Amino acid sequence: MRVRFGLVRSFVRRHRGWFGLAVGICLGLLVGLLAPSIFPGKPPAEVMEPGTLVVYGGTDDSEGHQRKKLIDHWNEIPGNPTAVYRDIEGNGQYAFMASDAQKSRSDVDIYVLDLIWTADFAANDYILPLDRKTIDTSGFLGQPLKSCEYQGKLWCLPFNSDAGLLYYNSDLVPKGPQTTWQGLKNKTDEVLAAHKEIEAGFTGQFNDYEGLTVNALEMIWAYGGELVNADNEVHLDQGVLAALKELSRGFTSDPRYILPESKTFQENESRDAFRQGKVLFMRNWPVHYRTLKDPDDSGLPPIQFDVKELQHGSALGGQNLAISHHSDQPIAARKLIEFLTSERSQQILFERGGFAATREVVYHDQFIQAEYGYTKTLLSAIKHAHLRPVTPHYERFSEEFRKGVKYAIEHEGDSPSGWEATLQAALRGH
Repeated sequence: MRVRFGLVRSFVRRHRGWFGLAVGICLGLLVGLLAPSIFPGKPPAEVMEPGTLVVYGGTDDSEGHQRKKLIDHWNEIPGNPTAVYRDIEGNGQYAFMASDAQKSRSDVDIYVLDLIWTADFAANDYILPLDRKTIDTSGFLGQPLKSCEYQGKLWCLPFNSDAGLLYYNSDLVPKGPQTTWQGLKNKTDEVLAAHKEIEAGFTGQFNDYEGLTVNALEMIWAYGGELVNADNEVHLDQGVLAALKELSRGFTSDPRYILPESKTFQENESRDAFRQGKVLFMRNWPVHYRTLKDPDDSGLPPIQFDVKELQHGSALGGQNLAISHHSDQPIAARKLIEFLTSERSQQILFERGGFAATREVVYHDQFIQAEYGYTKTLLSAIKHAHLRPVTPHYERFSEEFRKGVKYAIEHEGDSPSGWEATLQAALRGH
């Protein structure tokens, strides 16, 4: 026995390097096999792929370019792959991103998508679905998160949200108006009788772009209508018809109620008309709350105003972050998306950038509530906001809808012949 053990010890001494390596490999394999039982519920750490992450999005118009600063924060964290944010300037974001997605090759990893494009990009396999098992979606507001879903799958995470608010001149309407359309008209009659400098009661966004779609849908909801039902069928119900007639009256038969120039307005133009005291009320996004608090280049003092929720809810706005099907860094892209939508990042976007956060905890921060008086109103508005029709053909649907609304405004609220069938075909891509 001594001889045999001696031979073993001699063998180990002569080959201890290879022997140690073999033992190490065996132990490593054993730990790997036993890891799930030793550390239950802890999957192995995911390794981010090397390379530069490219994010395509619209021009970063947040205060202080906070989107890009969040990218800078990501880049400062040791071990993170470098990320860059590339601006798509102008109004051609959809066309640019869709064209990029259709290429055989692209360097893009993440798209900043308007929420109305989620179904389109998902249905065409332009983006990769997210695995709910690897992503914690608790803490996101319900409606923004819902805008990231299509046909039972999660396709993106909500980057920033939006909900239209009713702005009102608090000097002339100190207690705030009744938010029904009739209530706004009654208050307009009352104030205009004593203040001839006021040109009209209301302004919104009625130029021929998505703003017209949003404003018209909100008017329809205010009258209890629902253009597209839960089965994705178009119906010109009584609420739809009443809303169209009221829009036409406001612009044509009695232009005291809607400022006539609003037909050419987008967000900034309606904000300026409200700031200049031309109107009592304005529908606009919350980002303009802060700009209205500051003096502008005209030298006019900041207008005294406050905000309320729109009656029967706003159209939900916002952008979502999705992984491009071109990406060769899907794990790293997902990690960056999780970073950009984290509680801290969302607080920075809201507090410093003016974008509506997608996580509820931000709205309960005591400093934010004290600093920004519209915080609670905005939170409620987002919770009650409506999703616009969910369809891979939204761009065409919105275009056909705007055509009908413009026709109705000029024809006493009457819709064009065959409009319902046209909208249904557009909704389904026929």
